[in-house]
Parts: sequence; structure tokens; C-alpha cells
Amino acid sequence: MTKRINGSLLETTAIKAVEQTDNVSHQASTSADEYASKLASFVLENGTTVTGGALKLLKDAIMHPSFKLYLGGSFFTSFEANSLATMVQKVNKVYFGSNPAMLRGTLIHLGRELALKHKIQIGELLPFMDCIKAIRKELENKFQFMQPKYVGTITKGELFLEVSRAFRVYYKKYLVEAEDFEVECSYNIRFPLEIFNNPAHSKHFLGSGTFDGLAKRVVDDKEIYIMVDAKTTTSPISASVEMDEKLAKFIEQKKLLQTALKEEQKVLKKFVNANEKLSEAKTTLQEIEVKLEDATANSKATLNLEKRVKKWEEEVKKWENNLLNFEKSQKTAALIEAEISELNELIEPLMKDYLLEKEEAALKECRKKHEAQLAYYAILESFKTGRIVSRLRVENVVCKKAKSDEKYYNKPEVQVFEWDLTPEALAETEEKVVTLIKTVEAVLDGLDPMVVFRPNKTTFYGSEFNELLEEVKEMVQNKKAEDK
Repeated sequence: MTKRINGSLLETTAIKAVEQTDNVSHQASTSADEYASKLASFVLENGTTVTGGALKLLKDAIMHPSFKLYLGGSFFTSFEANSLATMVQKVNKVYFGSNPAMLRGTLIHLGRELALKHKIQIGELLPFMDCIKAIRKELENKFQFMQPKYVGTITKGELFLEVSRAFRVYYKKYLVEAEDFEVECSYNIRFPLEIFNNPAHSKHFLGSGTFDGLAKRVVDDKEIYIMVDAKTTTSPISASVEMDEKLAKFIEQKKLLQTALKEEQKVLKKFVNANEKLSEAKTTLQEIEVKLEDATANSKATLNLEKRVKKWEEEVKKWENNLLNFEKSQKTAALIEAEISELNELIEPLMKDYLLEKEEAALKECRKKHEAQLAYYAILESFKTGRIVSRLRVENVVCKKAKSDEKYYNKPEVQVFEWDLTPEALAETEEKVVTLIKTVEAVLDGLDPMVVFRPNKTTFYGSEFNELLEEVKEMVQNKKAEDK
């Protein structure tokens, strides 16, 4: 990787190296196109609505003797937001293809896994460039499977640079201090029979997923376990917090003072040599006045010298005024700086409280988004090993876009959130698991899936499936029009 100099890109070699490599094949259970074709045919043959057809295909898959549902950590959030889309994707195993965000996450997770596994086994992180080589190789394999609508919005080389920059920050600023002692371990856990309405249904469900890391820390001579989840995004986790009126007022006053200070600094910069220029002007005037006196005493021509005297008298007055302006601005600037200093003393404690509120709000938002997934992994960990996880941590790698002409020039950062896993969070997560299982059990027992699995067009969860349903509707309408 080379450096950016004066805004120009010198990574051309890296881009070309990635662009010129070959791809490998990928096999998915059912492609989105295959599913759409199957669904359209079903709708035409049976005269159902498109959503009704999707529900029937879903029910057929659930009622099949070999049906098995792997409950991963992200299942619950997406299920609550868009149950039909989630179930179709997980049960009918529909593969919609990758997108830049998904691929970015895959690549950074790979780098994290390799770096930390090496540290766990050898005692030090895998060298950064070895991680980058592995990331590049994985990119070769996966880039071709991005959804067609995203190909062209970002090239393989651009994505490589974006990921490389983000992973470098993650590697240098966080992974060197990581406490993980287990990384990227997978679960396939049987649930207790007690949670099922019909214990015979238990064969259809597995607690599944892969955690990003399990850290171990010694606190008061006691080992505690921390479930770690690495996330990638283009924007930081944050939440809006209303600023205290007094703080907002002080900040506004400070801005006005800083603007005024800049104006005074312009004067100071303009007339910084006023004293020197005044001295030079006075010296020149004195020299000309002496010459004028000599010329007058010797009855020589004086007109030119008189003009020069007048000119330099004006020059002296000008620099006397400039010096006065300079001294005035010095005093004004000193007063403004003193006021700013006083304001800073007032702002500092209020700003400290405000930033703390923002951190707490961001943590709350992080927990809202991700706590259920980590708590679920903590439950599976207790099933699998008996280890009790007491804290949760999210490492949010932010591939934030910069304001730059080069669309793939980004300014990455890493946010780390950590908090206690409370009994309340565990209870809420267990409730989500049981609710989901009992919902699917009800379908196994004959309940019409239309009652419990509904599409949701107002959420980004399952948006690809919602788009697919619209495409199928169009396919059906076109076919009907052709048959008339």
C-alpha cells in the first residue's frame, strides 16, 4: 500500500493487481432468480397472490420431514422486523447475492480472525501484510457474487483499498490490545426439550451461529468472560442528545468571539512590522530634511526635496496610524482571548457532561441494535461449555466516507462498546428464542403461516425479498398479458 500525497492516488498498482485476478465459482442453495421463477410459476398454476404463494412454499418447506431451522444470532432482530422475509431466506435458503457492505464485513472479519488466532497460538498477531494478502485472496473469490445492481458502483480495487484502510486502523489501534482467547467459534446446540410445546419438534431446531471472539479478563483475582461481536458499518453508532441551553449559549458566544479574534488577527498580521516601518520612515524623513536644510543654506534647488519631505511626512503619519491600529488590535485581541479563556472554563465541565451523555446514548443505541445477538451467543456458550459470560462487547469498525473527489477515499475509525450482561437482557433474549420457536411450532402443528409470517415494507430488513416480490408480481402480470 502506498500513501496519498497531495490528494492524488498512488495505489494504482494495488488496484490493478486486484482487478486482473481470476474468480472462483460459488454455489448457493437457491438463487434469488431461481426462487422468483419458482414462485411465479406457483402463482400462475394455483391462482394465488404472490405473498400467498411465498407463504405456501414456506409452509411446504417447514412441513417437510427434513426441515431444520438454524437459529443464528441475527435471526431475532430480522424476524421481529420482517418475519416472512426472514423465514423465506432461512427456510427456503434463498441467496440474494452479496453487496459491498456485506463483503466489506466478511473481509474485515477474516482479517480479524487470522490475526487473533495467530496471537492466541503463537503469542503475537499475524503480521499485518499477511492479513492483507488473505483479505485480497478472499476478495478475489467473493467479489463476482455481488448483486448486479452494485457492480459498477464500486470496483474490486476500490473495495480492496477501503477494506485495507479500515482494517489497518482496526489492527493498529485495537487488535494489538485484544484480550480474546477464542475467535470465530461456531455453535450447533440442541435446545432443552422443556421449551417446546411438542418435544418431538426439537429435532427441527438448532441453536447456531459463530461468535467473533470470547475474551477473558481477570478482575479481583476472578476470571470473567466477555462475548465479543465485530461489526462493520459506514457510519458510527450514535444517538442525538439535546445540548444544555447554557452550554449551547456559551459555545455560540465562543464562536462569535473566535470570529472577532480572527478579524483582529488579520490586522495584527497586516501591521506586524508597523513599528519597524515607522522607524524606517522617520529615518528617511530626517535624512531628506537634512539635505533640504543644506540645499537651502547653499541656495540650491529645493523643490524636489520639498516634495520628498511632504511624501515621507505622509508616510510617517500612515505608519503612526498603522501602529496605533496594531496596538489597539493587540489590546482587543488580548481581551477577546481572556474572554474565550473564561468561557472555556465554563464550557469544559458542561461539555464533559454532554459528551458523557452522548457516550451513554450511543451505548444505549448499541445495546438496542446488538445486545440480543450477543446475549444469545452467551446463552449458547453456557450450553456448550458451561462458561458464564458476564460482559458483552461490540467493536464497530466504521468505514466512514470522507468528503473527497475520490469516492473510495475513506476515514476509518473504531468504536468499542462494553457493558454488563444483565439478567434482564438474558431473560428478554430467552423470551425471543422461545417465542420464535413456538411460532414455528404452531405452523408445524397446522396453523396457517399467513397468521404469523407477514411481509413488512417499512423496514430495511428483508428489503431484497420485498423487491423480489414486486419483481414476481411483474413477471406474473406479463405472463398473463402474453396468454390473453
